[in-house]
Amino acid sequence: MFPCQSSNVWFAGKEVEDGTDVKDTNIDLLRNYFQTSPEEVLQKPLTADIAQIIQKLWADEDIKGAFYSTTTIQDTAPYFLADPVKFTSLSYKPTDTDILNTRLPTIQVSESIIKLEKNTVHFFDVGGQQKYRKQWIPYFDDVHNIVFVVSISSYDQQLQENSTINRMHDALDLFGNICNAPLLKHTSMTLMLNKSDIFATKIAKSPINKYFPDYKGGNDIKKGYRYFEKKFILQNQQDNKRISTHITCCTDTKAMDVIISTVLCIIENPINNTFSKFQTCFLRLTFIASGLESSHVSTKESQEIEVQLKKDKELYLKTKKEPHLLLLGSGDSGKTTFLRQIKILHGGGFSKEEKRDYLERIATNIFDSIAELLRGASENNGTFSAVTMMSRFKFVSTCQI
Repeated sequence: MFPCQSSNVWFAGKEVEDGTDVKDTNIDLLRNYFQTSPEEVLQKPLTADIAQIIQKLWADEDIKGAFYSTTTIQDTAPYFLADPVKFTSLSYKPTDTDILNTRLPTIQVSESIIKLEKNTVHFFDVGGQQKYRKQWIPYFDDVHNIVFVVSISSYDQQLQENSTINRMHDALDLFGNICNAPLLKHTSMTLMLNKSDIFATKIAKSPINKYFPDYKGGNDIKKGYRYFEKKFILQNQQDNKRISTHITCCTDTKAMDVIISTVLCIIENPINNTFSKFQTCFLRLTFIASGLESSHVSTKESQEIEVQLKKDKELYLKTKKEPHLLLLGSGDSGKTTFLRQIKILHGGGFSKEEKRDYLERIATNIFDSIAELLRGASENNGTFSAVTMMSRFKFVSTCQI
């Protein structure tokens, strides 16, 4: 069993065990619980009994309906709620897929160093929520490339930290500010429109034009992709700015392998491009100075040029700074998942100890999903209310609490 801070299933069961009539439970009771500080919430274990209850709840179609009408719940909640029992065993070893689906908010700057064939690259992941964005500025000086990750499925969601702001509008404004920042004028950028899998299933249920009235593409997924891609690119006002765009699903390792290789190629290419241009200029100057055309350069002269270029390049590689890549984006965009994929594909993967540490995070994700589900139900004006949902928890009292 694993401790967890967000133990709302326990809370619901405790109310039943104490004899509270579920029908008389006020929705405010739920809201008051969510206002409780983390220090005041007792740590509760994720046991097999509780996990089985969660699994049964998730099998209820009405509860699933509440999930799909709640825009604040974790995107990966269905992954964990479908089979939470397996995560209660101390002998269970999380898979790469488990780790990729685990959500853990980035609240401080973290650096990952990945050794590639040609370079050692430093990846910096910084918090995406508004309150953490001041942390970004010191990392703008030496950055070689910025990967900006946005959840394309967030067009109908609000910021967790400010429910009056649409997540996609926030991401668009943020991307524009980054593109046009004077310090980043010559920094290449990679735009990732992430969570394409969720977007593809959501677009028919939640029309884009409800939130973006100028959208005319209906339920066409590709038109939706192009629409948002264009809106982001139009934020850039730098004519010479290099921006590459990818439609991504960061939990899909096979698809991300190709995309990550492309991003890493962009990071490494400035060195090659620099020497390709240098080589051309060097040859042209040599030809002009000697009065020779390129086609008439002698073999000896060509060999001398190649030797000198090789020496100059080796000197540059010894003195150059290791590439820095900065991961930016709004909260819950999936940028940390992108970094995990790099570790899996190019950084040797996760150790046994690291995988073991993820079990507690998974438990937290499971409880947080239930917490958000309850919160969504309490705010839902439809027929499936929080009271109805609480009644589904009656059988929690049969467990030992």
